[in-house]
Amino acid sequence: MAEHNTLTGSSLHEPKGVSTANEGEIYIADGAGSGDWTAVSSAVADAHICVYLDPQEQTRSFSSGDLDTILPFSLDYSSTEVNNFTWDNTAKEITYTGTANIVVTINATMSLRLVGAGSPTLRFYVQKYTGGAWVTNVRSMSARKFSSNDVGNMTLGCLGTMNVGEKIRLVVECNQAESFVAENINFYLAGVITP
Repeated sequence: MAEHNTLTGSSLHEPKGVSTANEGEIYIADGAGSGDWTAVSSAVADAHICVYLDPQEQTRSFSSGDLDTILPFSLDYSSTEVNNFTWDNTAKEITYTGTANIVVTINATMSLRLVGAGSPTLRFYVQKYTGGAWVTNVRSMSARKFSSNDVGNMTLGCLGTMNVGEKIRLVVECNQAESFVAENINFYLAGVITP
């Protein structure tokens, strides 16, 4: 009998069970030598959203009472490329609305200009609303020390999980009372279903 890796041409055949599979299904192995034909929509979350600063050039000020406190980065944003997420511009949060738990990739890019003459350090984090409270993911932190009238680019990226109905948001912490002009901010999420 020929080994499968040596078969060519007309000796090749469709995967096991393909005759009973419906159009648009893929085979998902169960790890025990078998598996099932499953609708692509059940295996792939197709969850994504892009949230961007709208309009650009918005100012965010930090008072002495805000120092070293994690706060929502409360500017105005719009969203595009939305599927299985919703954006709430009042609460400044993204909610996952899909039907299965996902692993999500989170990426953010920020271009900010310090208006004042100080030298503050700005830190961005991603928070997830879980168990009735906002939890800061320290592994998602991006920090930068600014100098007088400095324009700085910051990036943030992390991988995490989201369950149906969970929320995330972008938050910020500053160590000096200063103002920043946000020249551009993009925040992108993409998710795949967890096995």
